[in-house]
Amino acid sequence: MIYADTATDPRVVQATSAAAHNIGAKVTVLWYETKGDIDLPPPEPVEAAVMAADMVIEFAVAYLVHSAMWAKARKKGIDLKCLTGMNADMMVRTINPELDEKMNEFGAVYRDIVMAGKKEGRVANATGTDFTFRFYTAEELEELAKARTPMKRGGMLGGQGNLNANPATINGKIVVDGAFWPPSELGLLKRPIEMNCKDGMIEIVSDHPEARIAKNWFAHFNDDRVYGVLHVSTGFSPGVKRLTGDIVEDEGLFGCVEFGVGRATPTLPCHTDCILVNPSIWIAANS
Repeated sequence: MIYADTATDPRVVQATSAAAHNIGAKVTVLWYETKGDIDLPPPEPVEAAVMAADMVIEFAVAYLVHSAMWAKARKKGIDLKCLTGMNADMMVRTINPELDEKMNEFGAVYRDIVMAGKKEGRVANATGTDFTFRFYTAEELEELAKARTPMKRGGMLGGQGNLNANPATINGKIVVDGAFWPPSELGLLKRPIEMNCKDGMIEIVSDHPEARIAKNWFAHFNDDRVYGVLHVSTGFSPGVKRLTGDIVEDEGLFGCVEFGVGRATPTLPCHTDCILVNPSIWIAANS
């Protein structure tokens, strides 16, 4: 089952449905009006079709990956793929069978290096980012795994890895100098947005039009949980060499660091991704 909203590139939907049909899949495609924000409840027919499917591909720009519908589908064991906002050019750059094997090999080596981190890590770049964090311990990772329902075979676009940073231990300055989305008014940034981070909670300190848009978006939820860092990731997709403003591609930018801020829940549809470019990463491997 494929679902898309009215902001989705129809060429991607058509190509994917045709390819699935050619290998013998029974394909259902549903379109619906683009929502004003992410993770809002979809129309009832969309949820009914999702819950009846074996595999679901999300192309909707206003994504539902953190919604109650996805939580129910994950618990049921449905194979879910979040390709939010995919367009034809992005598909050519990021879905390349000739590069997949090399990308996966790189990702495996990267994971080994990151998981060797035993104490503290640091990220900094030329625009002013400089923060430290503590790596998750094996025991903490085990507890997280118990509380989480995993997606089958990985549900996100390839070319992104977790830095294994415990968000509650992040302290320092974060300067988002690449992309910031949602809210929908942002995307590629004209000016960096500076944040202070204390024990994993961010505060925007920049004061310019784009920073104020971000501040207002966080504030309208009226809930302090939206300021909490949820994850820190890095990009290593060989096909992503520049930022476009499409977040599912931008977070795979080779060499970037990406922050996910806001723990989305069915009653709190808040999550945004922020891209930092050209960072240096230090990993302390001593116990």
